[in-house]
Amino acid sequence: MNLEQFKRLLIKGIEELYAVDSNLLEEELDINERTLTHRIALHLTPLFKDYDVDCEYNRMSDQNGYLTKGDYWAKTINIEVDELISGEDTEAKTVFPDIIIHKRKQPVNLTVIEVKMKWKNGKKDFDYRKLDAYKKDLKYVFAVYLELDEKNYSIEFR
Repeated sequence: MNLEQFKRLLIKGIEELYAVDSNLLEEELDINERTLTHRIALHLTPLFKDYDVDCEYNRMSDQNGYLTKGDYWAKTINIEVDELISGEDTEAKTVFPDIIIHKRKQPVNLTVIEVKMKWKNGKKDFDYRKLDAYKKDLKYVFAVYLELDEKNYSIEFR
């Protein structure tokens, strides 16, 4: 899948969110980000039929795509030289990608998406660093920062 094909599908899914679930985007409701990422993933799922679309998925196979019963690896990324952030971390540094488009139990990572509401984007720089690390360390083809407000959205590719 090339970038233009991917953009077309992503935009279609986001526009479906606005058409069907616009009430969730009202600032006064201040809906939790997880609610929105779940709804976005639901709208993206039928568009990416050859992939799995998951929210906050933190497992991966080895580089050959193999898992043995009971084995799994937490998705980990390096942010800065000495700061390792892992899906196993239950402290304040836990990092789970908001939405990923991938193939479960296979080393196929198409997209990682970080989602923020425009009025809550204070950690934008950290999200950029996470996206860059996911793309570099876990070989995501596309890394997307998606910012939403009541009427509009913006998409940034990393």
